[in-house]
Amino acid sequence: MSSGGVAPQRDPAPSKRDPLGNIARRIVQLQKEYSGKGPTKVRAHANDDMVIVLMRDIYTTVEQTLAREGREEAVLDQRHAFQEVMNTRYIKVIEEEMGRKVSAFMSTNHHNPDLSVEIFVFETDAEAAAAAAAEPDRVSPE
Repeated sequence: MSSGGVAPQRDPAPSKRDPLGNIARRIVQLQKEYSGKGPTKVRAHANDDMVIVLMRDIYTTVEQTLAREGREEAVLDQRHAFQEVMNTRYIKVIEEEMGRKVSAFMSTNHHNPDLSVEIFVFETDAEAAAAAAAEPDRVSPE
């Protein structure tokens, strides 16, 4: 505490300053919550069209054992199924942090090196206008 018994002011919420850092943190949290293990290194990159999340050291001990014993395909199949289940959760993170609608999500995994890449493509202005015309209550981008 500072003098006078007043608690120091906190910085603004991280989401206001660092959406890519927040994306990385939130994706790790989701991975940990739903798979029991999160990646050890995560990096989010963005441009006008998309966000890419690169994760390293993603595999659980069970997945590592299966891969080591020649069952890589089973691990990749399981990861693919997991990402299909998680895609709405991941998309929600991207849309909340970036303030834009995601129109496509793609995901892939690789073993040795242990990597996962999640790609989120933003809705174009034309897609947003078409969606707004189809859904009159939807707010279109300006």
